[in-house]
Amino acid sequence: MHLRRPTWRLPRTVSAALALSTLSTAVTGLAGVGAAFAAPSTPAPARPDLVVEVSVNPTEVNPAGGIVQVAIVVRNAGSAPANDVKVKVRPPAGTTLAPPPEPGAAVLASAQDETYQGWVCHYGDWRCAYGTLAANSEAEVLTLRLRLPAGVIGDTTTLSATASTSSHETATADNTAKAKVTYSSIADLAVRTVQADPTDVSNLGDRSFFWILIANDGTVDAADVRVTINPPPGAWVQEPFDPFEWQCDFSATPWVCTRGPLRPTSQPEGMQAVLHLPVMLPAATTGDTVTMSATVSTTSPERSLDNNGGEVTFRYVTPDPADLQIIDMYVSPQQVVAGEEIGIGLQVENIGGSPADDVKVRVPLPDTVEPVSADRTGPDWTCSVVTDPDSGQRAWECSHPRYEPHSIEYLDRIVLTVTARGGTPDGTLSFVATASTTSPEISTANNTGEASTTYRAQGHISGRVWLDRDRDGQRDADEPPIGSGGDGIRQLLFMKEGQTIPPWDVASATVNPNGTYIEWEGLAPGRYFVRANVGSELDFTTPNVGDEATDSDVVVTVRDYYGVTAESAVVEVVDGQETVVDLGLVPAQP
Repeated sequence: MHLRRPTWRLPRTVSAALALSTLSTAVTGLAGVGAAFAAPSTPAPARPDLVVEVSVNPTEVNPAGGIVQVAIVVRNAGSAPANDVKVKVRPPAGTTLAPPPEPGAAVLASAQDETYQGWVCHYGDWRCAYGTLAANSEAEVLTLRLRLPAGVIGDTTTLSATASTSSHETATADNTAKAKVTYSSIADLAVRTVQADPTDVSNLGDRSFFWILIANDGTVDAADVRVTINPPPGAWVQEPFDPFEWQCDFSATPWVCTRGPLRPTSQPEGMQAVLHLPVMLPAATTGDTVTMSATVSTTSPERSLDNNGGEVTFRYVTPDPADLQIIDMYVSPQQVVAGEEIGIGLQVENIGGSPADDVKVRVPLPDTVEPVSADRTGPDWTCSVVTDPDSGQRAWECSHPRYEPHSIEYLDRIVLTVTARGGTPDGTLSFVATASTTSPEISTANNTGEASTTYRAQGHISGRVWLDRDRDGQRDADEPPIGSGGDGIRQLLFMKEGQTIPPWDVASATVNPNGTYIEWEGLAPGRYFVRANVGSELDFTTPNVGDEATDSDVVVTVRDYYGVTAESAVVEVVDGQETVVDLGLVPAQP
């Protein structure tokens, strides 16, 4: 007997649900296994990212064309270097390279290569190369001065620049930038600056240099340029004053200065105008302030009047005391001898803040130095020779009643002339100048100046050479002179006492055709004798006969086949003096 196992089935919906659950569990298990063996994610590569900015100044030019300055900024905003960075500039058709703004600078040809702050440009195709630009860095600004072509009033032209690199960039959307320039026809005067130096001024009254810098930022000439200046009450312009290209009227306030037309800075030969005034400000109370304003105008229509003026403020302060100083003192020439004129020059300044009253400059003179003249000193000074009551030493003294601070007044140079007498010590000859005032000074350490020259003590030996026809030892009026040469004096030497053989540097002289001679180089003071030599056809006359002024002073020492030599007695050479030694000659006896 066989028993049968019971048979039963799940409902269809329950079976389907169970199958779906089993499948889901299996998939989930497989996903977990895959996740355990998945590879790690790869980071994005570092790349450069060039960004370009372009600006232009001015943004308007004349319909005839004009000069603009284009500034191109290239920046690498990426995380890797950009290699072989280049910029392609696209100016309007007909654009050329303008000359640099410096006076006298050469004009660059349109196809000329130029290196500019890291950029190498070739203007034939308007391309510039930079090289490698590091990540997160900016290249030097590439600045180009361009002359734009003519256009129509109201039209706009565009300049663009595109940067490129051989490196792969993250994006190129910012690689190109543009700037626009509009063609217009209008003037626009602008006061670039109104300045003064100093602006802190003395409560005693002071001088300040006031200047105005004016430009025409428009596109056409500004006609009849006029500057109106409102000075502080009591101020005036110091004379003499050279207004250069301006015509000024300071007789009443406001002051007015005019000039001709001013060209736009964007045009060839366009330039700025400068008005420079030395303004004297009156005394006031410490702490007070005053203003000085300037307004520029033109008869031409202007784009704007908002930039036509400016002002500066002065503040009164208590000044420092006076402070005299001596500068640029000199003595010339660098070497002098007795009787030669010596120039002594110096400049005195008051570099303090207050006037110096009763100013005196004194230059004491050594005993052997004589005053000559102060004629080369300017009219600001009164100079005379004074004697020190205590020492009795003479001195040049130059005086000026009141010396204002150097910001207000600058006195003439003092130039004095002296000579040194014979007997001045050989070597350095110094002169010391001292400035003084009855007013308080900040310091007296700079009141003295010193300069020197070299004094060369020297004397000379001179004399006459003649033919003593009557052999009486005296030079008669009708007896002829004899000069140097084969038929006269062959050698004339000046030797120191005790010498027997002439040294290589022995002093000598040549006798002139009129029979006179002098040792021009100068001999150091001391004892010397004269040695002379003539040919065998001549001889020396009898010495020391009769009047000393017309006798012969040499004695024969050698007579041989080659000629005759004579020597004088030892004589004293004195600084600044001439010692006379005469030589009489006679025909040789058979």
